[in-house]
Amino acid sequence: GAEIPPVLILHGSRDQLVPFRQSILLYEALKRAGKETAFYRLAGSGHGGEEFWSPPVLDIVDTFIQRHLKKT
Repeated sequence: GAEIPPVLILHGSRDQLVPFRQSILLYEALKRAGKETAFYRLAGSGHGGEEFWSPPVLDIVDTFIQRHLKKT
């Protein structure tokens, strides 16, 4: 029941540091708890690879932030 900000999860499908399943479990737990969250799988990306800084991903981040700023 704790108040938390919306959570955007980005996870590379080839991440060798954090198991992909961990992000799935986090996303599902947040949804079950009624929290605002979004989850994106970055195909072929490792942990924090350059794909995270690509224009399409930055657009996702910007859209997520803008959507939730309007709610405050």
